[in-house]
Amino acid sequence: MDLRPLHNDEAVNAIKFGDLWLKGSYKYDPNEYHGPTLCYFTLPFTYLSSAKTFDQLSEKTLRLTPLFFSLLTILILLLLKDELGKSGVIFASLFIAISPMVVFYSRYFIHETLLICFTTMLIVGVWKYAKSGKARWAIFSGAGLGLMYATKETFVFSIASLISAFVLELWYSYRQKRKSSDQKENFKVFVRPFLEKARLKHIILALIAALIVSIPLYTSFFTNWNGPLDSVRTYLPWLERAGGKSPHIHPFYFYFERLLWFKPQRSPLWSEGTLFIFTLIGVWCGFNRRVSFLDKRFIRVIAFYSLILAAIYSLISYKTPWCALGFWSGMLILAGAGAAGLVDCCKNRWTKFLAILLLAATVVHISIMNYRANFVYYADRRNPYTYSQTVTDILRMAKTIDGISKVHPDGKKLVIKVASPEHDYWPLPWYLRSFENIGWYDNLPKEPLPPIVIANARLNVELDEKTNKDWLMVGLFEMRPRVFFELYVEFKWWEKYVMSLPKNRDDSN
Repeated sequence: MDLRPLHNDEAVNAIKFGDLWLKGSYKYDPNEYHGPTLCYFTLPFTYLSSAKTFDQLSEKTLRLTPLFFSLLTILILLLLKDELGKSGVIFASLFIAISPMVVFYSRYFIHETLLICFTTMLIVGVWKYAKSGKARWAIFSGAGLGLMYATKETFVFSIASLISAFVLELWYSYRQKRKSSDQKENFKVFVRPFLEKARLKHIILALIAALIVSIPLYTSFFTNWNGPLDSVRTYLPWLERAGGKSPHIHPFYFYFERLLWFKPQRSPLWSEGTLFIFTLIGVWCGFNRRVSFLDKRFIRVIAFYSLILAAIYSLISYKTPWCALGFWSGMLILAGAGAAGLVDCCKNRWTKFLAILLLAATVVHISIMNYRANFVYYADRRNPYTYSQTVTDILRMAKTIDGISKVHPDGKKLVIKVASPEHDYWPLPWYLRSFENIGWYDNLPKEPLPPIVIANARLNVELDEKTNKDWLMVGLFEMRPRVFFELYVEFKWWEKYVMSLPKNRDDSN
């Protein structure tokens, strides 16, 4: 859980969470940081931990939140036994549990895995309600909708994709059944629960459930009534980023390159293509009349939904790899249906054996890549799931600074100045959170130098030359790929720190 250093976004979310946990202060910001669920849902895990101060808070505790909701997503899939069959649910759960992308980001203190969980709630709830017309499913789906809204602004893409998927399924079913005697009944299965007057109260219940779970979060539990309005205003700055005013602009194939065929230099091949093959088989099952144990209408809805959402995210210029979780999770559900359908279609012993052998080989291959992504290349730029990832050098820098504070009379109160253009020093605020006197600057100020100076290498501060070696550059540390920081320490404190280090046995002899 704490093997990989915190990413920039994780550190920003962690600092924002610290204000909520220690000061009870949270205010939704329409310009940055996304919705409030991540911060508020992290509180229970923090209260259950042994942390009493912010510097005692660990990466493990923070990352329990996305891990919990990733596991909850798998549990929600158990509700789809009637739609996917027992084997389909087992395979879908297995594929989600071992997918390298899903596992990698389930240990990321960001909003994405929460959004996937709540989207799954909405899809399952809406489908169950469409079939049964029962109020509990309307409330369940309404709660999912409200939590999506309170998690991340991109929830609108999922809603648009889901509505479009239902419309396409209605159209497809109508075309398939237009000459059939049960055409009218087929139409009612989808539409009646939403149109009959007796069901209007259920739609109202769903909307009330959505408001009950989202409004308290956006208003910071009724202390910031501008929050809900800001949640609408937020789309102006986000539209600017989506339109190209961002450093995260990538070509349309960005997501599928990372999922299906990623081969940097001096790196093994990365591909979840075998899972994608089962996804295609699942789509085939949804349109094949001979497949009987699956709810083909549900399969088609998920297929339409995943395809539309993938197209939306691919066409938008702004891209970060974790956004692919939105459509990839739907494709993994289809992959589970495809695996179950493949085994079911193999009628004789030998073909069934070959199908099971193919599935076993897929699980082994994906599990090996999963291990490689999370335990070997966990902070390596050759990993397709790392993106502007903090490298382990930052841990070495933090350890050095902590050691210097132990020989300095001010301890954790010693003054540190950090200089980097455009505030490009994250996630340093997280790793230096135990120090009380830190200044953050775009350029190094012309004031008396503190005992420790951390400067972005692009600034060329050259303090060792300018101070006649009164300050030494004691290390060049890589923060992120091709982003380096220089650590300068006042000579007398560096000398004391070096003298305090344990001597090598050979030297002592």
